[in-house]
Amino acid sequence: KSESDKKKIDGSCAVLGLDVVAFSILPEADQIASIQNVYRWITESLANHSITEETIVEAGGDGGFLTFNTAPACRKAIDVAFTLADKVKHPDWTPESGKRISVRMGLHSGLVKEAEDLGQNTNIWGVGINTTSRILAISKKSQLLVFRQYYETYIAEQREKDFEFGS
Repeated sequence: KSESDKKKIDGSCAVLGLDVVAFSILPEADQIASIQNVYRWITESLANHSITEETIVEAGGDGGFLTFNTAPACRKAIDVAFTLADKVKHPDWTPESGKRISVRMGLHSGLVKEAEDLGQNTNIWGVGINTTSRILAISKKSQLLVFRQYYETYIAEQREKDFEFGS
């Protein structure tokens, strides 16, 4: 589809935010390589769960947001998050130091809007993105925080038996 034929996001979505921990202390070559590899791991994780056009990957410096915009894709967002976490924990690439990178992740659902930004590029924003960003700010290294709203909307009734959640 051409860019003008694509339907823009405007509604409730699952949002997976991620942030590469200690990105700024990596040498420049490793910063570039880490972003390239995280992006590759994201695309592999999405493909692993048969999610294609239902997701927008939006960069944000040393991390970004995956916005899942269909109900089936939203239900699989947690699977993508765990697959991505596994790829980070057992990487096929590491920085020159030999120490693997870590990521913080937050999963939320909320309203997201897609439209042109000041540079005339497509961008996403809204309460779903803002809240996910705040979740990332409190997430610890190598941690995935799942916000109650995502859990109640996409996991509680439909998939709770698939997961073991702590209290």
